[in-house]
Amino acid sequence: TTAAAAQKPGLPSSTSAYKTRLISQQKEMYKDPPVLPPPHITIESKYVKKEPKRNNITGELTFVAGQNKDIAQALKDFHPNRTPEEVLRAGSFGGTYFRPISSAVTNIHYSSTAVLKNTVHPSWIDGLHKSTMLTSTKYNTSINKYKVKCGGS
Repeated sequence: TTAAAAQKPGLPSSTSAYKTRLISQQKEMYKDPPVLPPPHITIESKYVKKEPKRNNITGELTFVAGQNKDIAQALKDFHPNRTPEEVLRAGSFGGTYFRPISSAVTNIHYSSTAVLKNTVHPSWIDGLHKSTMLTSTKYNTSINKYKVKCGGS
């Protein structure tokens, strides 16, 4: 049944199961029916040739594909202007990016400590006050470099 499928951990098996999760967790639904999330994607460091280069004029970062040419097109179109470390140090997401969450996508509760340990290079957050800059449950615009609310929090 849809209700049983919605309770299982992992990616939802159908849009109806995903909708049931969103409703039961009192999450905002942007489309009805909701669009299923994409399957898990991992870009491993062994597939990226070297550190990205920054364009001195635009500030954009350019990544070069290594041996795996499957990601070459994605990297060709991917030009952020900030590294993950720069985003975190600028106070993006008002200090809430790594707050504890219950995910409607995976149907799993994530703790801040585990997510930080498993996804962030320690040097990126060295010296940051974690409970204020990264794991706060309350959005704080004064944390953001530009003093505005941004992101999905």
